[in-house]
Amino acid sequence: MSLQSLLEIATRACDELGLQRPGASGLYSSTVPQDRQMVALLQAAGRELVSDHDWTSLVSTASITLATASVSYSLPTDFDRMINDTGWDRTNEFPMGGGITPQRHQSWLSSGSAGPTTRKEYRLTLQPASSTIYVHPAPTAADVVSFLYVRNTWVYSNSAYVSEFATDNDTTVFNPNLLVKELKWRFMSAKGLDATDFIGECERLKSKLMAADNAPGSIDMTGECPDEDYYMNVPEGNWTLP
Repeated sequence: MSLQSLLEIATRACDELGLQRPGASGLYSSTVPQDRQMVALLQAAGRELVSDHDWTSLVSTASITLATASVSYSLPTDFDRMINDTGWDRTNEFPMGGGITPQRHQSWLSSGSAGPTTRKEYRLTLQPASSTIYVHPAPTAADVVSFLYVRNTWVYSNSAYVSEFATDNDTTVFNPNLLVKELKWRFMSAKGLDATDFIGECERLKSKLMAADNAPGSIDMTGECPDEDYYMNVPEGNWTLP
């Protein structure tokens, strides 16, 4: 599947809806209300798709080298959310606990509690401009911690990943057919028209793409696995059949 640009996605949607195509001046810089609306609707669609699923095309690894007595560290600028249970202290080869509650976080900051530095916990504070990860207890060495996270940069523009379309030629990590369908139902809905069929068509394709994205392997019903603490497929119990 080839990556299709902002202009190509919008043009396909216009053709399928029987609307006038963007003019010769393009789409992103156009002053035509319909063009401006389509750009805004595609931006909204991309942001929502980021939050809908842990798309493998958006998963990255963050690695942080801790500093002695420092508990707060900046998260990557493209950080959207951490993937659950992927935090690890790679130096000491232990998983990280968290995210911890605000109460436990305050206890670490205020009570002077001591704990084994190999058993780290974290808490995230997310802000629009910059986000922070707190690591407890306070490090005593330059240990390295890492985790997987979902990026918010779903657009490829001028050799870099960014969080919104900025030119007509920008492409996207998302399936362009899905974005065409997203744009169609959003446009119909914005005009106050019945978008029920368009929404259903879009959701069916999105469900298929989610299922195919990082599809899980076969489940071993015997429960055998290399690390039972983290990869058990079925709960413990007596599974004897009559």
